[in-house]
Amino acid sequence: IENLQTAVSSTIERLDAIAVRFDVPGKLREIEQLEQQSAEPEFWNRPETAQAVMRRLGMLRSQVDRWDALRREAHDL
Repeated sequence: IENLQTAVSSTIERLDAIAVRFDVPGKLREIEQLEQQSAEPEFWNRPETAQAVMRRLGMLRSQVDRWDALRREAHDL
């Protein structure tokens, strides 16, 4: 059991290192900024720009959600 715990801990540490490399914290900051931008009253006055922002927001959320799911799975081991 100790070997398994050590392997799981090592996996979580590697996942944390990968998160830094893939800039998960930066993606979270960008999500926050885009959410604030999309909440502005004039946001939809420029539909093309608004759609681009929403596509970017969706892509970032998807990446972070996949990352979170992977990390949760590792913690559940």
